[in-house]
Amino acid sequence: MDDVDITIRRGNNAPAVAWELVDENDAPLLLAGRSLVLTLKWGGGRMRKESTTADGFTVDSTTSTVTWTPSLAESRAIPLGRLSRYEIELRDGDLQITIVAGSVTGVDSLNDD
Repeated sequence: MDDVDITIRRGNNAPAVAWELVDENDAPLLLAGRSLVLTLKWGGGRMRKESTTADGFTVDSTTSTVTWTPSLAESRAIPLGRLSRYEIELRDGDLQITIVAGSVTGVDSLNDD
C-alpha cells in the first residue's frame, strides 16, 4: 500500500484527482471485475464513493487508473488544512484490501459558493 497525499481546492470540481494503481511488482493493477471504494474521513465528517455508481468516482481498467472528480458540494465539505484522510479499498469477492491511502489537504479558494 502506498501513501499518496492529495490537495482539494474547496468550491472547485476540477481538476480531478487520479491515481495510477500498480501491484507490488510495479505492473498495472488488475481492476477488471473488481470494485473500488473511496472513503474520506475528518473530525465530524465522512464521504464514501463507490466505483459501481456513476457519481464522480470512476475506474479505467485498461490503464489501471482511478479518478475522482469531486462535486462542488463535496469539495466544499473538505475542511481547510490537512485535517482529512482518505483510502481506496479494492474489493473482489471476500477480499477487501486498502491499496492507496493518504492525507487530504483542503485549500480555500476566493469564490464563495
